[in-house]
Amino acid sequence: MGGYGVLTALACRAMGGGLLRPLPLRSALLAVLASTFYGVSDEIHQSFVPGRTSEVKDVLSDLAGAALAAALVFGGTRLVSKRSGPSSSPSGFPPKVTLYTREGCHLCHEARRLLEEERHRHPFELEVLDVDAEPGLAERFGEQVPVVFLQGRKAFKYRVDPRRLRRRLDAARRGRTA
Repeated sequence: MGGYGVLTALACRAMGGGLLRPLPLRSALLAVLASTFYGVSDEIHQSFVPGRTSEVKDVLSDLAGAALAAALVFGGTRLVSKRSGPSSSPSGFPPKVTLYTREGCHLCHEARRLLEEERHRHPFELEVLDVDAEPGLAERFGEQVPVVFLQGRKAFKYRVDPRRLRRRLDAARRGRTA
C-alpha cells in the first residue's frame, strides 16, 4: 500500500506540473489509474514467478494506497494554494506583465501609470520595453503602442481596461488563460 502511495504521489506531481501548482482532479484520477494498472500488471507478473502468488486483495491494497496518496496530494495542493493567496501564481512566482512603449507616447504613459497602480494592489512583475530601442520591436509594433502582454500573451493594445486586467491577472495566478 505504501509503495503504491509513493508512486501515485510522484505521478500526481509529475502530471500536475510541479510542487506548488494546484493539482487538477483529472491528474489525480489518472495517477491513481496508472498506479492501479501497474499494480495489476505486477500481480499478473507474480502469477508466473515460482513461489509467488497473485491475489486480488493485493490489487485492492495497491488501489487503496494510490487513492489515499492522490487525495492527500490533491487536498494538500489546494490548501497550500489558498494559503499562498492571490499574490502568487501556481508556479510560485507573480504573473509577468510586459509593456511595449515609446518615448513621447501619451497612451503609453497612461498605460504604465495604470499598471503601476494595479501592481500596488495585486503584485505582478512588470517589464517595460521601449520599442524604439530595438529594431525588431519597432518593426513588430510600429506605431501600435502601447501593447501589454500578460504571461507572454497579448492582452491589450492602446488602452488598458483595469477590470479586464484584474480578471486576467487573477486567471494567470490560478494557472488559466483569460
